[in-house]
Parts: sequence; structure tokens; C-alpha cells
Amino acid sequence: MRPWIDGFPKLTGPIQTAASAAYVKSKTLAERAAWEFIARDGGALELAVVNPVVVFGPVLGPDFSTSVQLLRLLMNGRMPRCPRLSFGIVDVRDVADLHLRAMIDPKAKGERFLRPPARA
Repeated sequence: MRPWIDGFPKLTGPIQTAASAAYVKSKTLAERAAWEFIARDGGALELAVVNPVVVFGPVLGPDFSTSVQLLRLLMNGRMPRCPRLSFGIVDVRDVADLHLRAMIDPKAKGERFLRPPARA
């Protein structure tokens, strides 16, 4: 198992809010709890973690994320102004592929996989 790195990423810039900081921290604490569970009570269970950046791609139905709703507003011209945002984006199909590989490859046990955006 990889050693845990304490702390969580600090957001800066115009999108920094208490809610965004809480979201990042919740992801960090959830992963930490998963690693602690495996170490303490996991028995024969194995854990591999996939951490992508912002995920976009085809949606499966009418109930989709706030991120997709924001993108739809931008694309159909219903947002009165374009917010100053920048973030990495990965395709949901690439993230699904990474999850499958992490589940079936024995070398993935105990690893953390980051899925950064592809370089243009």
C-alpha cells in the first residue's frame, strides 16, 4: 500500500469557496478511510484508487451532474456570461477503462492512479 500523504490540495482563484474546499477535503477523507479500512479490516480485499480530474462524456440519461449542466448552459448560450474557469478534463470512457484495468490487473493492488487530461 502506498503511504498516505497528509493534507489535501488547496484551491486558489475565483472558484475558491467553502463548498469547493469541503468537496476536495471530503474526497481526501473518503480515500483515507478506504485505505484505513483495508489495512485494519480488509482481510483478502484489495484496493486500487482512481483519481481523475473533471470527467465529461456521454450521459446515460436525463439525470446528470452539475458539471454537465454547466457545460450545457455554456454550449446553448443560456449562460449570460462565460465564467473564468480552467480545469483539466478527461473523457468518462477513459476513466471507465482505467477503473476496469485497476480491477483486473493484479499489479494495481494498493496503487493510486491519477488520470490527468491528455496533452493537446
